[in-house]
Amino acid sequence: MGLLHRIKGIFRREDTSAGEGETQELPRRLESMEETLRRIRNYERRQGQVLDSLQHELSVKLDAALKEREDSLPMEEIRDFASRFALYYLEHCSSGDRSLEHVWQSFQTLLRAEGMELILDHNAPFDSERHNSCDVRSLPDHPDGVVLEVIRPGFLVHGRITRPADVVVNKRPADA
Repeated sequence: MGLLHRIKGIFRREDTSAGEGETQELPRRLESMEETLRRIRNYERRQGQVLDSLQHELSVKLDAALKEREDSLPMEEIRDFASRFALYYLEHCSSGDRSLEHVWQSFQTLLRAEGMELILDHNAPFDSERHNSCDVRSLPDHPDGVVLEVIRPGFLVHGRITRPADVVVNKRPADA
């Protein structure tokens, strides 16, 4: 804040001398302002470097903590069970079984609490990061490039895709 007051003071100073004294004072004021601005830029650059360093350090620590937490969980078994249960649920959800719906919602809540999420993007646009196209069908009554069926659900852990979903994608016929 001291530098800002110095800059303001330079602008507020009034030189009462006339003529040649005024013309000599202006270059000194400008040099002083340039030096003050140079100091401010250096200070901002150093602060930016410190913030970048802190961000990197915290990111590394967070990644290590998440990795340690993931390593303590049987991730492969959780993924396999979640995939099978999701496919079972998708196949039987239209039956109106309230017990199945309740168990599914509880399971989804448990996954979210652990930072996990299934990728079940039925009728969503195909996204090459979230989906892996394992088959193509041509249904003229569906939009082009939409996911028609999830063959194997994908998996996200803490927002990162650990396995994309295997899906069937619609490719509309050329004459439609």
